Order: sequence, then C-alpha cells, then structure tokens
Amino acid sequence: MERIVIFGSPGSGKSMLAEQIGERLGIPVFHLDRYLWKPGWVMVSREEEAPIVEHLIKSHEWIIDGDSGGTAMHVRLRAADTIVLLDLPQVICLWRALRRWIAYRGKSRPDMPSGCPERLDWPYLWAIWTYPSARLPRIWARIQEYAVGRKVFRLQTSSEVKQFLNVFDRSAAASQRQPTGPATPAE
Repeated sequence: MERIVIFGSPGSGKSMLAEQIGERLGIPVFHLDRYLWKPGWVMVSREEEAPIVEHLIKSHEWIIDGDSGGTAMHVRLRAADTIVLLDLPQVICLWRALRRWIAYRGKSRPDMPSGCPERLDWPYLWAIWTYPSARLPRIWARIQEYAVGRKVFRLQTSSEVKQFLNVFDRSAAASQRQPTGPATPAE
C-alpha cells in the first residue's frame, strides 16, 4: 500500500484514519479539504480541482483523504493502489462532527486551511444525515469501476476500522524484525 485514497461521510474519520495510516507507514498525508477550500469556506472551481489533485499524486507514496466527488475523483481512483470507504452509521458521523465542532469552534482544524473555522450548521448536518442515500451509492459505484487490481476496503463499523489499523501495527512490527523487505498488510 503506497497510494491510498480514503472516502466517507463528513464526520466518518477520514482525516484521522489517514493520519494514523500515514504515521504507521511513514507515507505523506494530503487532506483534500486543505487544498480544495479557500479562506471563508470558498471552494476552488472545478477547473482548479483536477490540477491540484494531479500535483498531489505525482509522488510515489501518498494518502489522500477527502470525499469530493468532483471531476478529480477519477484521477485519485486511477492512481491509487488502495481504496478505503468509511461507511459508518450516520449517528456516529453526527456525534463526531459535534465533538469536532466543540473542540475546534471558532478556529480552523489542522486538516483545513486557515480562514475556515469549524462550523456546524443545518446544511452540514443534513449532508451527514443524507449521505447514505444521496452520495454513498454514487461513490461506491465509482469505486467499483476502479476496483480491479486495487485493494478495496469498505469499513462499516468502528471495530472494522480498528481491525484495519491493527494490520498496519502487525506489519510495522514484522518489518522491524525482518528489515530485508517492505511489509505488505494482509487483506
């Protein structure tokens, strides 16, 4: 796993998972929100999105988290060797969004650009609540288009996310015992 994309609902834990995997594998993490939002919560144009993503995927190893389903989604999927979809229950995503809002209220969180203070409004909550019916089917269908030749993980519970991370812990321990080659997490 050298080129990993992570998708999921707002509040599903994409950025946190990306950081945890990046730390375990020593791979750079690119939070898509940091690149696609401008101060004041202004989204870059569709014309700007693809070149930004093209630039991010030029390196040999990377983790990109973000659920932007815009024009650059196919760029990330085509370049990835591993696709992770966080398909957690809405209640968990809502709870995490609320918890994050409390922690970062009035300031930008680390995975966002400055000038985008944490917010929690009805459209955002509605986006989380309707994600399983409004966005998830299209994203899953797009992932399936690129699944051949890639590792695809659809994690639907917090327990599955923990088990997924444990693979990296075991792989890191194995690579320390056998420094002759890179460890590859088992599926």
